[in-house]
Amino acid sequence: MIRSNTHALPLPGWANEAQALGDMRGRIEQRNEVQKATRGLSPEAAEKVRREGLQKMQRENRQDALEGQSWGLRRRLQTKAPQREKMTLFWHDHCATSIQKVKQPVLMLIQLLG
Repeated sequence: MIRSNTHALPLPGWANEAQALGDMRGRIEQRNEVQKATRGLSPEAAEKVRREGLQKMQRENRQDALEGQSWGLRRRLQTKAPQREKMTLFWHDHCATSIQKVKQPVLMLIQLLG
């Protein structure tokens, strides 16, 4: 659950529960559409369609991840509690998961705000 934004810096537009659920549903629909589109295709053509769909999702995730990183950096620079932010970053480096493993930027943001 994403807490209400108590920070002076507003969260990225995609960083809310409704948007996250909508994005997840959209990914499921996109995956289903790719499966339908690959029926009856040769294995090579089907692989190309699957790869293009995956690349599209990866591009969207990368864009959101970059926005989330940028938001986090701006938040650390504008904070009234720099020591807390430094310690959060320290422990995040040592204990947290990475965007490469989580794959969904909104889940990373939930973890950081949790």
